[in-house]
Amino acid sequence: MKIVSTECSKEQQKEDMPELLRLNAQAKETEIMWGFFGGILTTQDGNRYQVLGD
Repeated sequence: MKIVSTECSKEQQKEDMPELLRLNAQAKETEIMWGFFGGILTTQDGNRYQVLGD
């Protein structure tokens, strides 16, 4: 997973990474094209990340 765009600081990204990895894995299982195009992940605290699936 690669973060393409976010307004979060590097420190916040590091804190959110375990949840982002979990959300990314979940999206890969449920969204057919996620591995190719990725999408937007939103953490429980409302931080938004645009990511590439792989």
